[in-house]
Amino acid sequence: MATKALADPIKAQDVLAKLSGSFPMDEAVVEGNSFASVSHFGTSAWTVTGKVLAKTREGTDAAYFLKIAYGEHGGVMLKGEFESAKIIYGLMPGLIPQPFGYGRYKTSNPVAYFYLSEFIDMDITPAPDPVEFTTQLAALHKRSGSPNGRFGFHVVTCDGKMPHTVDWQDSWATFLGRLLQGVCKLDN
Repeated sequence: MATKALADPIKAQDVLAKLSGSFPMDEAVVEGNSFASVSHFGTSAWTVTGKVLAKTREGTDAAYFLKIAYGEHGGVMLKGEFESAKIIYGLMPGLIPQPFGYGRYKTSNPVAYFYLSEFIDMDITPAPDPVEFTTQLAALHKRSGSPNGRFGFHVVTCDGKMPHTVDWQDSWATFLGRLLQGVCKLDN
């Protein structure tokens, strides 16, 4: 899966300007839950971020973090984030917010994708102890493994808006070389 050229990403701010600052919510995000409210939360150059309050099917209150990105590029960014988060959370619950979903908005002008996870207010949650955090990162890497004995990932991941070359390789050196070559190509 070589990283294919993606259309230029659509800036979230450009979409928000057309919405007069309203939060772009869609029924696809809260399927199965009763939507209560949504508000802007945090900032991002390439996504719209917010806090969603809802009631679960069981009737309990729930808070979610919602990230929205636009166009094909936005779908690639958020799918990579969701797939990565599922694996990390599966190996080390509590290290990151629990991922709940990824999908496409039912509305399509413009095409929008979402990533939904557990809401954690980073403004009031203290930073982790550096020693404890690095110990957890080491444990994550020890627990993780390749599903096929090769180096890579099953979907494209991104660093912000920049896609990574993560197709499967037989050796770590080849994988790293292709990843770095992909980064260098983005610099041109």
